[in-house]
Amino acid sequence: VLLDGSGSLGSDGWAKSKQFAKDFIGNLEGGTDLVKVALILFSGPRTWTDYYKCISSDPSVQVDMEDDCGITRVKDFTTDTANVAEMAGNLDWPAASTLTSVALGEAEAMLVNGREDAKTLVVVITDGWPLNEYLTTQAANRLKTKANVLWVPVGGYAPMGLIEKLASLPKSDHIVKVNSFDELEIPAKINQVIATACSKVEIPAV
Repeated sequence: VLLDGSGSLGSDGWAKSKQFAKDFIGNLEGGTDLVKVALILFSGPRTWTDYYKCISSDPSVQVDMEDDCGITRVKDFTTDTANVAEMAGNLDWPAASTLTSVALGEAEAMLVNGREDAKTLVVVITDGWPLNEYLTTQAANRLKTKANVLWVPVGGYAPMGLIEKLASLPKSDHIVKVNSFDELEIPAKINQVIATACSKVEIPAV
């Protein structure tokens, strides 16, 4: 799960976004043969100097992913979904920019710790435009070769045209539009995301 913590959410939007992530993850059934879940909190750099460090392909550039880029690996893959849900609910709000491209790259890097015998789904909860549309598209295309990518765009400023390009196919199965942050609190919307996600990873019945 990739959770957007950028400043554009506003404090109320952030509170409802992380509660949504908590509820979503908490409803997944963890266990040896069931779901393994990981959580990334992403915002972005606070200065242009940090931004260029974060997107640099130069291996000599020293980058602190959390301090420089606003990308935090909250929890690597685990079957303890209840613990990850609790961690989501207790996250602090980074409230910076939106470096979606690097967040998607981090998700791709984390997949080496996933289950090799399982289908992999990346769920991205976001409300706004990424800092770099081109790099975000590149990162999403790479990630889609290794996992299904489901987008949960929230609010009226989410870039729906771009998200349609970033989501896995068919688009109708990989985009769950949420019209407002208030709608994140509606159980039916949470259930819709859960149902869509579970159909992609084939969670066995318990």
